[in-house]
Amino acid sequence: MAEILTSAQMRAIEQAAMAAGTVSGLALMERAGTGVVAAILETWPALATPAEPPCAVVLCGPGNNGGDGFVVARLLADRGWRVATYLLGRPERLPPDARATAEAWSAQPGARALPSEALAAEDWTGCRAGVVIDALYGIGFRPPLPAAAAQMLAIAGQIVAAHPEGWRRVAIDIPSGLAADTPPPVIPACDLVVTFHREKPVHPPLRAAGLAVVTADIGL
Repeated sequence: MAEILTSAQMRAIEQAAMAAGTVSGLALMERAGTGVVAAILETWPALATPAEPPCAVVLCGPGNNGGDGFVVARLLADRGWRVATYLLGRPERLPPDARATAEAWSAQPGARALPSEALAAEDWTGCRAGVVIDALYGIGFRPPLPAAAAQMLAIAGQIVAAHPEGWRRVAIDIPSGLAADTPPPVIPACDLVVTFHREKPVHPPLRAAGLAVVTADIGL
């Protein structure tokens, strides 16, 4: 059976690697984003060679999970996707590494971190294929989910529901609203969960319920 790590154990491994100087927090964030993009393209190969550019709606939270989301946004835009990011909170309040990835994203031509209030399902009715990236909260999250985040996820669900054959939902680390160290009280609407290094206690029940769970190697 594959090793399962609690959120505290995972953070300890990351902190030890950074303290030893073998990796930086920003490098881990870049590796995480790269792993998410690889998992998306492996899960849905048609998105790697589409007839027309797919779309990505990236929901970025106020912490490092949001930073992972900005990396994903930049990498998908580099592939020619139509991408928009929506930030829950203010850019200047992001942790340093997440702020760096947000700035790298915003440096792209025509890119900027839109406020969460700008998210509207009708803006995406013309895009037949795409993904919603849930990068709101990661393994450090403790329920309940803030109302503003729940609203973002509800709108994201409307986008997917309007394109049942062409849009998918992807969660970075864990679906937002769940705690990493306990079984999920409900199974969220999600098509793919990408976690890092090792699974956390929440992941086996999600897989047993039929969600695809991928563990990306981030070099730890």
